[in-house]
Amino acid sequence: MDTKPAASEPRIHRPRVEKLPYAALLEPIPGGNPCGESLRYDDAYDRLREYQREEDATLPQDVWQRELKRAQWPDVYRLSVEVLQSRTKDLQIAAWLTEALFHLHGIPGLIDGINLLNDLCARYWTGIHPQDEDGDPEWRAAPFAALDRRLVVLLRQVPITDPSTADASTCSYEQYEEAIQMDGLARRDSKQYDRLAAEGKMTRQRLLASASMTSPAFFADTARDLVVLMNDAVTLELQLDSLMGRDAPSMGGLRGLLEQIIRVIREIGGMENGTAEGAETGAAGAGDGQFQGAAAALPGGSISEFPNRPPGPIVSRDDAYRRLNEAAEYLLRTEPHSPVGYLVKRAISWGRMDLSELLQEFIGSDQDLFKTYGLLGIREWTGRK
Repeated sequence: MDTKPAASEPRIHRPRVEKLPYAALLEPIPGGNPCGESLRYDDAYDRLREYQREEDATLPQDVWQRELKRAQWPDVYRLSVEVLQSRTKDLQIAAWLTEALFHLHGIPGLIDGINLLNDLCARYWTGIHPQDEDGDPEWRAAPFAALDRRLVVLLRQVPITDPSTADASTCSYEQYEEAIQMDGLARRDSKQYDRLAAEGKMTRQRLLASASMTSPAFFADTARDLVVLMNDAVTLELQLDSLMGRDAPSMGGLRGLLEQIIRVIREIGGMENGTAEGAETGAAGAGDGQFQGAAAALPGGSISEFPNRPPGPIVSRDDAYRRLNEAAEYLLRTEPHSPVGYLVKRAISWGRMDLSELLQEFIGSDQDLFKTYGLLGIREWTGRK
């Protein structure tokens, strides 16, 4: 059973959110079990679910209209912090807290939440909730997979411009994608483009105007925070790989989207070299070429998908699998209807197996499996001497 971490353990993340009791959240639960009790069937768990519930404003209402239920993120934050400090160490509750931190504090809050998940896994993995049921690792993978899906939706709404004047509006990454789509529509159907632009759809001109009125410091600070977040997400993903092996959930959706957003911010902010230098004039002078360069970060862009990444030869086995994983993540994002990305992921998981595990994966019948072991001379599996 896990014990209280020793003083010599790795550093504790310094929280960005001032009032978050980060160190206290990592302290063991008082009593005999440092991870406390499972709250899955507790009233606190039900309340946390209800606090997050939100009704869809786009759905039609009956004759008797009423105020729609909105998520209560301050309550999610308050109750999650309370139970993680005093009653349980639970990955699902920590994931809910992470989303609450994002809603309440933006990227700095999300950085704190991802680090908290990472530190909880590092300190309490053996006893942390939820425990595997019937040997099924999905119970522990599910909170991370669900968080990855949610963050991919939420991060699209993060502002990528912050104009200093009311003459232009703030633009999100989601609106950037909309501008790319509108740019293509302008070439295909100018009348429909004019109609949608008049209805307020984001256009190239509006996005570039917003970017030109945004300070270089905003682009530099936002890109820097997103890079920190991406590195923390990679650290968490690597830790899950080491703890769960082939059953580890992927944070590839979050990681891939962050790569795209960072690339776009650097493009429209004039930071092509990855620094704040050049941002002084980049956005103000942005024209068609620069916008097309930013478009390359998206599926359907008119320029090479990865203009800043030299291909180079594969230098190691790990490098080969890393590139395969990047390809799989890209296909899953851009062609979710196709089985190819899933099959590549499956093939990558085979690379982590030894021969006996692979044979069990490929051959369903125990009798056929033993025959194959015998043919290969793997005697310890056939019972022969």
